[in-house]
Amino acid sequence: MIKHSGKDEDDSRACVQETMDKLSRALAISPPGHKLLSYILARQNREFNKMVPALSAPRQVFWEVTHACNLRCLHCVTSSGSKDNDELDSQEAFALIDRLADMKVFYLIITGGEPFLRPDILELLRHISTKNMMVKVDTNGTLIDDDAVDELLSLRLSSIQVSIDGIGGSHDRFRGKKGTYKAACGTIERLIKKGIPTNITTTVTRQNLSGLNAVIDLAVRLHCNGITINPFVPVGRGLDNQGLKLDGEDYYRLYQTIHTRARELAGIITISTDIGFTFLFEPSLPEMRPAKYMGCGVGYDTLSIGAGGTVYPCPFLHEYPLGNIRDVSLEEIWDDASFLKSLRPLHKRDMGGECKNCKHALRKCTGGCRARAYHEYGDLKAPDPACIFSKIKSGDQR
Repeated sequence: MIKHSGKDEDDSRACVQETMDKLSRALAISPPGHKLLSYILARQNREFNKMVPALSAPRQVFWEVTHACNLRCLHCVTSSGSKDNDELDSQEAFALIDRLADMKVFYLIITGGEPFLRPDILELLRHISTKNMMVKVDTNGTLIDDDAVDELLSLRLSSIQVSIDGIGGSHDRFRGKKGTYKAACGTIERLIKKGIPTNITTTVTRQNLSGLNAVIDLAVRLHCNGITINPFVPVGRGLDNQGLKLDGEDYYRLYQTIHTRARELAGIITISTDIGFTFLFEPSLPEMRPAKYMGCGVGYDTLSIGAGGTVYPCPFLHEYPLGNIRDVSLEEIWDDASFLKSLRPLHKRDMGGECKNCKHALRKCTGGCRARAYHEYGDLKAPDPACIFSKIKSGDQR
C-alpha cells in the first residue's frame, strides 16, 4: 500500500494515521480485522523485529481495574471479592492510559472485579475518551444508577457489556446473589434507552447451555447491539467449579446454537464468540492462505493487566506473570517477555494431538485458545478442547 501510494514512506504513514484517527474518533471503523494496519501504525518510531510473528504493540488490552466485586460468580476469572491493597492508584491509572494510547493500542477492555466499584472509574473513562482508543466496559450491571448512565452517555465508549448467564433465578444462582438478574436487565434497558451501545455477554457452562437460546432471545427483546457467547474456562474461582466445564458433546451443541441463531438473526443482532471453530459448520468457506505459525492472540495481539499492575499473557493465563508496569515498561514486556517469545514462533509441527496432522491447520484454523489447552491438558501446545473436528469427522453429529 505504502509502496504504491506515490508518496514517501513517512508521508504515507502520516496520511494513514490521520485518516484512521478521524474514523476511529467517529467510531466508524472496527479495527480488530485490520492487523496489517495495526502493524503500520503501532509505535512507528520503534524498531520492530520482523522475524517475530507479532504486532509491534498489542491490538487489545484487558485491564482489571479493581479486584473488588459485590458478587461471587462461580466462574470468576480473578476470584474477585475484596479490593487488593496494591491496586494502581488514580495517578498510576492515568499514566497507564497515556502509555496505552502512545503505544497505539486499538481496544481497551475494562474489566474487574466490578469496574463500577472503583471510586474513580468515571474519571478514568473520561480520560480514556480523550484518547484514540476504542473502549469496552465489562460490568455485572448492578451498580450503574441513573446519574452514572447520564455520565456514560457523554463519553466515547464502544460499548457497555453486561453479563447475563441465564434467565431469572438461573442467573442469580450463577452470580451468587438474588436480584442480580432484575438489576442487570434494568441497567441494560436504561443504557439502551439513552442510546448507549450495549451488549450482553454470557458465559456458557454445562448448567446453563440449555438456556442459551433464552438469553439470545432476551438480548433481541431488549434491543441490544449484540451478544458475546464464550465457554467457561476453569480459572480463578472456576477452579472450584470444574463441573461447569463443557465436554465435546456440549461444545457441538454450543456451536450448533451459535451457527443457527446467527443465521436466523442476521441483520437484527450480532452474535459473536471467541471459540474460533465455527468454520467447521461452513465447509463451503474458501481456505485462507497458509500461515506459518499456530496460536491465538496470546503474544501476537493481546495482553492483560491486573489491578496491581502485573501484566499477563491474557485474562485466563495468570499462571504466567510477565512483569509489573511499576518495575518495567509495557513496551519492554511486550517485546522481551520470554513467555511471549516462546509462543510466537509456535509451528504446526510443535502442536500436540490431532492438531499436528489436521488438514485445517494453518488454512482455516490456527490452533485455537492456548489458555483452554493449558487448563485442560497442562500443555500450552495441546489441542484446544473446544475443537469438535474429530466429532464431525467421525460422523457423530446430532
